[in-house]
Amino acid sequence: SEIARWTSYGLNDYLTTKGPTYADPNLGRTVRPWRDLNGIQWPSSTVQFLCMTWGEPPGEPAYAKSDHVHVAGWFAGDPAESAALAAQEMQLNAHGGDPDSPQGRASYGFLDGHVEIAAFGDLYRGFYDNNFFPPVAHR
Repeated sequence: SEIARWTSYGLNDYLTTKGPTYADPNLGRTVRPWRDLNGIQWPSSTVQFLCMTWGEPPGEPAYAKSDHVHVAGWFAGDPAESAALAAQEMQLNAHGGDPDSPQGRASYGFLDGHVEIAAFGDLYRGFYDNNFFPPVAHR
């Protein structure tokens, strides 16, 4: 079937009303979506926008119809597995590399307004070590 629409860029779900709400034992508080820039300590390190699809990916990727990704679902304990999970929701290799590896390079927009082309593995290293989850997004 035809894809209803293409979404070239999507949002980090932690920064939308669709983000997860849960009690986080490591942070010692309830995590809710961030909707106020004043509550984000490292905006220059926090990814806001990412590449959903660059052109026409193979097959019929359902993620190309979405407007955000689910970052909390990417943790697999292994960088290659985390990249493969993220690749089910976004295009990791818009600017080179394998489509589902930590070395895949794409463009990312940050909360302070700057854009970088970066390898996924440089931005996502683990659940509490990444540039998507605002409380840990420093580098």
